[in-house]
Amino acid sequence: MYGPNYLSYKNKTKSSNCISPQLTNSPFCIPDSPPYLSLERINKMKNIYYLKKMEYDYDQFLEKKCQLLLLLNNMDEIIEIRDALILRVDALRREQRMSQINNAYECMNT
Repeated sequence: MYGPNYLSYKNKTKSSNCISPQLTNSPFCIPDSPPYLSLERINKMKNIYYLKKMEYDYDQFLEKKCQLLLLLNNMDEIIEIRDALILRVDALRREQRMSQINNAYECMNT
């Protein structure tokens, strides 16, 4: 009924939305998880809207999979990523406010 590549296709689609075991040094893959973001990658991002979306996704994931994450002792890593997203969004908003204040100050002095 199914072709010979059905199982490999099915396995690929199941694991496409999970935290990669290679990237997290974890021996497991959690279904329906947000994409893995390294802390270095988060600190390089400048798109506030994408960062806020990822923060929301990680927050929802923590709420839905809390017991599983506690069981697997991986909750700290997910919380650390979510907190890094929150801090990065706040830092970018501060940068925007400071540039607006500086621009307004320069306009008043000219």
